[in-house]
Amino acid sequence: MLLLVLVLFIIVPRLSLLLAEGGHFAPQLSTTIDFLEKCNGVVMHTFIYVYVAFFGSCLASFLNVVAWRVPRGRSILGSSHCPSCDHRLSMRDNIPVWGWLKNEGRCRHCQSPIAQRYLWVEVLLGCVFLILFLAEIVFGGFNLPTSPQLYHTGIEFVLFAPNPQLIQTCAFHATLMSILFTVSTISSESFRIPASVIACATLILVSIAFFCPLVLQVSWKAIPTHPANTTLVPFGIDSAQTMLLGAVAGVIAGIIGALVHKLVPTSEKTPDRSVVRQQLIASFGLVGLALGWQSVLIVLLFWLLLALFARLIEGTRSIPASAHVMGATLLHLLSWSLIFGR
Repeated sequence: MLLLVLVLFIIVPRLSLLLAEGGHFAPQLSTTIDFLEKCNGVVMHTFIYVYVAFFGSCLASFLNVVAWRVPRGRSILGSSHCPSCDHRLSMRDNIPVWGWLKNEGRCRHCQSPIAQRYLWVEVLLGCVFLILFLAEIVFGGFNLPTSPQLYHTGIEFVLFAPNPQLIQTCAFHATLMSILFTVSTISSESFRIPASVIACATLILVSIAFFCPLVLQVSWKAIPTHPANTTLVPFGIDSAQTMLLGAVAGVIAGIIGALVHKLVPTSEKTPDRSVVRQQLIASFGLVGLALGWQSVLIVLLFWLLLALFARLIEGTRSIPASAHVMGATLLHLLSWSLIFGR
C-alpha cells in the first residue's frame, strides 16, 4: 500500500509536471502516465468512500456495546468481552465486519457462535453513513430543502473547497441516524429505551443545533411544497420553537404508531405493548426534535408503508417497529427536497 501511494501520489505527479514543463518522454511512457493519473482519482475516491463506510461501521460496533450494556445497567467503559467465556477481545477481533468474518462468526477463544446481527448492523450503519455522505456532501446536498446556490458536486469539491454547512448538516443527520440505530438495537431485544439514552440523545441533538444552527433545515413556519422559510437564522426563538414543536409532533406520532402497531404488528413474537409504545414515542420524538413537525408527518407515512411491507413479507416480521422509523427517516432525508418542492 505504501508503494502504491508512493507511485500514484508522488512519482506520477512529478513525472506529469516534468512532462508539462517540456520534458520529453517516449509516447508509451506518456500514455502510462495519463493512465496512472486517472488511477489517482479512482484510488482517492475509493479510499474516501471506504473510509466513510468504515467509520460508520466502527460507530455501529460501539453503539452495539451501548445498546447491550446500558439496558442491563452496565457501564459502557472498559474493553469488549465475549458474552460466553468473558474473554477480553483483542483489537483485531473488534475490527468491524472484518473481525466477524475472519473468526467465521465465532469467539476465537471458546468458539461460541456470535450472532450475525453484529455483522449486519455494522454493514447497515456503514452503508447509511456512505449514503448520507454521497447525497449531502459529494452530490452537493441535492436532497436538502435549502437554497440552490449552496450546491457543488464531486469529491474534489469536498477536498479542496468544502462547504461547512453541508458537512455540519450531514454530520447532524448521521448523528440522528446513529441515535435511531441505538434505539432500534435496544428494541430488538424488547427492552425499554433507558431514560439516560433519551436524555443523552436529546442533549446531543440540541447542542449540535445550538452551535451549528443552520443544520435545522426547515422552520416550523414552513409548509411542504412551499420552499419559503426553509433555512433558519442563527439559533434563537424560531429554532427553539422548531425543535420543541417537532418533538411534540413526534410524541403524538409515536402514540399513533403504537395504536397502528396493534393492528399491523411487525414481529412474530409481539413484545409488551407498553414497551413498543415507549420505543416508538422515543424514536418519533427524536426525529421531530431534529427535523421538525413537517418531517414527522412524512416519516410517519413512510413508517406505515414499511410496517405494512414487513407484515406482508415473511422474512421481515422480526424487525422491531422502531427500526422501521430509522428506515423511514432515511427515505425521508433522501426525498426531502422533493417534498418541499425545491
